[in-house]
Amino acid sequence: MQLPYYIDLIGTLVFAVSGALAASDKNMYRDIFGVTFTGFVTAVGGGTLRDMILGVRPTWVVDGNYLIAITLGVIIAISFKYYILKYRRTFFLFDTLGIALYTVVGVQKALFYDVAPLAAIIMGMFSAVMGGVIRDTLINEV
Repeated sequence: MQLPYYIDLIGTLVFAVSGALAASDKNMYRDIFGVTFTGFVTAVGGGTLRDMILGVRPTWVVDGNYLIAITLGVIIAISFKYYILKYRRTFFLFDTLGIALYTVVGVQKALFYDVAPLAAIIMGMFSAVMGGVIRDTLINEV
């Protein structure tokens, strides 16, 4: 295993925290399934959509460590919600870095599967933001 793999797992965990916090902000905190599902969709939604378009099996389906990272992220969000919200600006910084990272990862994966360069850029964008778009749709956030 290599460093980018662990960075990807950490990014998945951070996006799961982000999704779970967004759901709990919408008063879904009593609905543990809703919070967990929103965290899951936020963490892997964009990459899954990209992989479906590419005709590839999503990574989280093959590697159970992604599901562990998502579960851990949701548990962290639920357990430490008020502490995390105190540092919301710092959290947004990590979220922004995650978007940048997943854009690059998405472009690289698309190029690996011989996608045209412009389409690869769009795939990178899908990887980075579509999980958040799906999250915002689920929680009715504009």
